[in-house]
Amino acid sequence: MSLPDRDYVLRALLRDKIHVRPETLARLPSADAARLRSPLDLARMALQPLQHAPLAMLDWWRLHPRGHVVIRSVDAGYAGGPQAVGRRTLDCVAWVVARDLLADDQLPAAVANMFDHMLGCDGAFEGPWLSDGGGLSQLWRDAAGRLQRQLALGYAPGPFAHHPHDYLAWGMRMFLADRQQLNIADPGLERLLATTLFDAVFWQRANPVDGQAASG
Repeated sequence: MSLPDRDYVLRALLRDKIHVRPETLARLPSADAARLRSPLDLARMALQPLQHAPLAMLDWWRLHPRGHVVIRSVDAGYAGGPQAVGRRTLDCVAWVVARDLLADDQLPAAVANMFDHMLGCDGAFEGPWLSDGGGLSQLWRDAAGRLQRQLALGYAPGPFAHHPHDYLAWGMRMFLADRQQLNIADPGLERLLATTLFDAVFWQRANPVDGQAASG
């Protein structure tokens, strides 16, 4: 399956998948607001950690009817199922706080959770996440099993060692921000992510868009 141009996909994600609540800039401290030209700057910050993720991963997200990032003033976190966002209803929402984006250039944990849920069960409400052992194909379920076995080895720092959702979010954030550091902290997880979630060849084999994932 041919893929569109990366710039086209990134522009479409900014337009269709990342939303900034109207009051967000006005509620920022003046020093933070002065760093921004428009709400679009916040949207770009949210997307920046994924700029070089596999194009198939980004295009799958672009085409998926679920999975949105909403930037607001307070209360970060991921919520599956339909969410009221102004006058709209969006399904599977990563709520991201603007001040967190300004303070930390890593992938927001809520966005990692969104991918975890959607790759586990297409974002079905209360369905299994990838890190729970779910998966859109056998290849994704095999990757989930590897992830759970790696978690059990106990390499992750304390806050991320007790729940698979937190573990995968930590790994994704570290891989995108400092892959070498992740390799030092948890080499098995670095290899796992490098050969699955962040591997273009894996996406060609297991891409859930075309429903023709390989079984091997």
